[in-house]
Amino acid sequence: MVNLSPCILAVATLLSAVPLTAQAGDGHDHDGLFAKAALDRLEWTSSKGVATLHWEGEASLGGDEDKAVLLSRGTMAEDGDFDSAEVQVLWSHAISDFFDVRTGVRGDLAPDPERTAWVFGISGLAPYWIETSASLFVGTRGDVGVRLEADTDLALTTRLILQPSLELNATSKDDRQRESYGGLTSLEGGLRLRYEVTPTVAPYVGVSWERALGETNGRGDSHRHDDETTSLLAGLKLMF
Repeated sequence: MVNLSPCILAVATLLSAVPLTAQAGDGHDHDGLFAKAALDRLEWTSSKGVATLHWEGEASLGGDEDKAVLLSRGTMAEDGDFDSAEVQVLWSHAISDFFDVRTGVRGDLAPDPERTAWVFGISGLAPYWIETSASLFVGTRGDVGVRLEADTDLALTTRLILQPSLELNATSKDDRQRESYGGLTSLEGGLRLRYEVTPTVAPYVGVSWERALGETNGRGDSHRHDDETTSLLAGLKLMF
């Protein structure tokens, strides 16, 4: 059995990291340090009558140039089992006004078996206000993975925001226990329409699409995932 306590703790940390320092400066710069957190996605998806819960968030503590970053993401199935649960602990360093380089460690707590990898990446704001992230994962099995992410906010009104997103994943080696095979493994897209009730609370609805690629396509275990899935979703974005 996978010990999911660290994953649950990571999500709780995302929600509690900021209030601990907000007392000192109400979220603003204080003695060179500031803290912030965002639960970018806490959403329920439905596809072919099957519902899942997905979360994705980030918390950071540090200064303008260097900070510690905690990332957490995962998916819980309708029966309460975790399809995926990932935590990253990173050190982030600004290399320009718009981009940071990041390095640290990633732990995949689900599905079985657990995996650990070193992380090297870059994230920031590309032209046309596109949030981008490129991550390289070097695993303890000698495998190398790549994840590319991009999303942007399109303001329809001062409160109504449309957010398209895209994610591409690849790996260098087969991982038969996790039904992942060398090469491009998956492509995910999403379109979310959110309403910012306040600057920190924004419910949203949308649609997501995921497709297995390369050798992974057509070789998945049907009880875990389909090779192509389109889902309706509803969620909440929280910013601190």
